[in-house]
Amino acid sequence: MLGDFNAKSPTWGSLSLDDKGIQVENLLMDLNLSTLNDGQYTYLSRATGTQSALDLTAVSYHINNCSTWKIIGNTMRDHRPIVTRRTFKVKTPAQVKRF
Repeated sequence: MLGDFNAKSPTWGSLSLDDKGIQVENLLMDLNLSTLNDGQYTYLSRATGTQSALDLTAVSYHINNCSTWKIIGNTMRDHRPIVTRRTFKVKTPAQVKRF
């Protein structure tokens, strides 16, 4: 699950917690999801210079340790581009059990 949630929570890097943040935290717990965000800001207000972590990436707990999340730089836009990857381990034919 990923998107611009406009919700604030220290869980994904915001300095404060708001009502939307509480709702999203509860949703993540209900769906058994874990955030990949590493605490970096994902949004920069060009008008005020305020930085916030508003864009959230969440995955199932069982694939959290084989998923990556990375901000790939700054743009002239207010939201920073994010790349999320999931690594797969492929079994070779020798590793596959045959009956």
